[in-house]
Amino acid sequence: RIGLGMAFCIGVVVFFVLFAAAAIGIKLTTGAVFNWSDQLRYPSFVLAMGLFLVAFGLFMFDVFGIAVPSSLTGSGSTGSGIAGSIGMGFLAALLSTPCSGAILAAVVVWAQTQNPATSLLAFTLMGVGMALPYAVIIFIPGLLNKLPKPGDWMEHVRKAMGFILLIIAVKLLGALPKER
Repeated sequence: RIGLGMAFCIGVVVFFVLFAAAAIGIKLTTGAVFNWSDQLRYPSFVLAMGLFLVAFGLFMFDVFGIAVPSSLTGSGSTGSGIAGSIGMGFLAALLSTPCSGAILAAVVVWAQTQNPATSLLAFTLMGVGMALPYAVIIFIPGLLNKLPKPGDWMEHVRKAMGFILLIIAVKLLGALPKER
């Protein structure tokens, strides 16, 4: 179990190292700095993100749902082992980027103004920082008993998140340019 847990942590760090490689590659080949929010300049992107947030908010209210394939949930045999754990860590890091977007955006822009070694170190340390809580739980599994138990509170939080997503979608869609 420790090996699989550490493989998960490695997957998290690998995501950030590959992110660094892409950012460094863009900087070295084009001279441009990749800015996390550049895409918000395009109304079509803002519209697509607004609609995505509405759809995601509706998921939170159980208006509709998607069945996740068993190969992704661990019920199948294809997502097991070291490679599966690395993949799940990579996916966890990828899916966390919207939640850490503000901090990540600032670090991405700053890191691209540094030399490639410093940039790589900054991204790698972000990955280590995200993987650290998982590593602590791997080595001290008793900490899991201190986490809140599932219950009705989870449904309330989920519904609250649905409202927050819809509010953000309205704000985002409200920022679209008005037709003349």
